[in-house]
Parts: sequence; structure tokens; C-alpha cells
Amino acid sequence: MSPLDIQNHRFRTGWRGLASDEVNTFLAAVAEDYAALLQDLSACEGHVQKLETRIEELSLNESLLKETL
Repeated sequence: MSPLDIQNHRFRTGWRGLASDEVNTFLAAVAEDYAALLQDLSACEGHVQKLETRIEELSLNESLLKETL
């Protein structure tokens, strides 16, 4: 589910209906928070990838050092 899906979601109304302003305000807040979380997740995934690459480089260096010694 994307932030846009949350923002565009519409609720059915019952006998007494919904307070549409409240629902729309809530959905906008949830969508904004969800979008921020997705951005954080993306940034973290990029950081993890860089760290994994660095670990591989250091492991190779460690192997070379062990062979040299």
C-alpha cells in the first residue's frame, strides 16, 4: 500500500455517516507518516548496501594480510 492509496481511500457511509473531515485529516496524517517511513527505509537500505560492500572489501584485505604474515 502506498501513501497515495491511503490518501485516496474512501470509506462507505452508514446510516449516521462519517465525519468526513476527521477521516480525511486522519488519512492525510497517516499517508504523510507512511511516506516518511518509506523514505527512511530506502535510506537505510542504501546505507546497509554500502556497509556490506565495505565489509567485503575489509574481508579481502584481511585475507591478504593473513597470507602476507
